[in-house]
Amino acid sequence: TRILILVAHVTRILILVDHVTRILILVAHVTRILILVDHVTRILILVAHVTRILILVAHVTRILVLVDHVTRILVLVDHVTRILVLVDHVTKTKLKSRNIQTIREVCSFASVN
Repeated sequence: TRILILVAHVTRILILVDHVTRILILVAHVTRILILVDHVTRILILVAHVTRILILVAHVTRILVLVDHVTRILVLVDHVTRILVLVDHVTKTKLKSRNIQTIREVCSFASVN
């Protein structure tokens, strides 16, 4: 009888060890899942940083487009200025030509009289 009681106790201890082993295996699986969640979280943080960098690049691109537009406007203003200078030069030349013509007419009139 004592041997059967001893065998029963050993069996209970072995069942308890089996339960503890299963619990430890479950803890190991949960630990692996938590490590996987940590990796996924790190990847998501990296994606967030890349997204912020891409947003920054988009802002810089918009600024560069704005600078390009301003440059084009300045080139247009330069062309208009050059045209106005040319028009001014042509106008002054025509005025000088008219003044010379008027002087010639006056001299011609004076010499006739």
